[in-house]
Amino acid sequence: MSDEIKCLHLADLHFGVEIYGTTNSQTGLNTRLEDFSRSLEQIIDHALQEEIDLCVFAGDAYRRHTPSPTQQRELVKHFCRLADEGVPTVMISGNHDIPVMHGKASSIDIFRSLRPGLFHVYVNQPTWGENKPPIIETKRGPIAVCCLPYISPSFLRSIESFRNLGREDFLDQCEGFINTVVETMPESLPDDIPRMLVAHLTVERAKLGGYRGSMLMTDDIQITPANLANAGYDYVALGHIHHFQNLSPHEDAPVVYSGSIDRVDFGERDEEKGCVIARIRRGGAEVEFTPIRVRPFIEISVETEPGADITEAIVEEIEAEEIEDAVVRVRFKADDKEIQHIDMKRIHEALKPAYHKAGFIRIPRETSVRRRSLSLSSDIALSDAMSAYLREHEEWKEDGDDLLKRAKEIEKTVQSALENE
Repeated sequence: MSDEIKCLHLADLHFGVEIYGTTNSQTGLNTRLEDFSRSLEQIIDHALQEEIDLCVFAGDAYRRHTPSPTQQRELVKHFCRLADEGVPTVMISGNHDIPVMHGKASSIDIFRSLRPGLFHVYVNQPTWGENKPPIIETKRGPIAVCCLPYISPSFLRSIESFRNLGREDFLDQCEGFINTVVETMPESLPDDIPRMLVAHLTVERAKLGGYRGSMLMTDDIQITPANLANAGYDYVALGHIHHFQNLSPHEDAPVVYSGSIDRVDFGERDEEKGCVIARIRRGGAEVEFTPIRVRPFIEISVETEPGADITEAIVEEIEAEEIEDAVVRVRFKADDKEIQHIDMKRIHEALKPAYHKAGFIRIPRETSVRRRSLSLSSDIALSDAMSAYLREHEEWKEDGDDLLKRAKEIEKTVQSALENE
């Protein structure tokens, strides 16, 4: 019988994100790689201070499945700190870890060769059927760790029973397969030791966060949090979505996304990043999230009336923010004439304390002519009105396809209802 086991839960490290970075002339490293490395260092420091018994990594070690030797070196040194203290680590592959061509090594396979007995690596295949879940011995006793690496739709398409299905039937079959795996993995486990699930997937109703939230994940296989919470695990450690959250706060078995360890882009500028430690026992777990320091992302947003001094307004907003060491971008509204009078030299001077100037987004003013072009009547289709609206609003460009798709779905539903009256 195990005592309560302290487990560090990590996911979505994304070493190799270099956007908004430069080369550090002293170290030769990309400064964003240094940022991510410092974030993981803080987490490992905290975990060792807490005297954790186990680490689980729920996928997406690198930005791409072909990391550079430098990126591998930086990541390996952090995990080896845990191994050097005798802490075992269980790792599964995420969608960013899997090579395109079958048979090639994943980006985390190298850990199989490090510190024998302390790294347990699972790629592509779940610990199901003959591939039984491992029982990991820790200093406070054993714990069973069921592993569900990311399973891509393309992999499932290679299975005969999935091959010729239409899209909706295919996704239903995928969901059924994942649920079967999740529900049956614990069946072979001893009943008197804690058990957990480590998985890289999308759970319905999860808050997607800025990074994942900018994408409509229509092809991701999704399962419900209730299926995970009631499958017989004491803790469910998830990766894939960058926003920390507990999807079953009122259940004994927490279903938790640890979130990413650093900000990937401006979509995550308001998200707190941190360290997740779960205290797992047979019958449930408690979760603690500890914030860490990460580089701030700041968006200076300025909206002025026509004829106002846009330069002055932007500089005032910059000076009102703590931009030192931050990634900063400026969003402002101006027409074609106004933009010619903006003093960019003065704005760049005001931005000097920033770590990185991420650029400027100019939003064209909506003229009276444009407003008239968007006048709606009973003769215009909803999807046509949405298309016209999106053409005139640059600020919605990134979400345009999603909004238009939803408008068409609403239009189709309303039309169907009217026809059935």
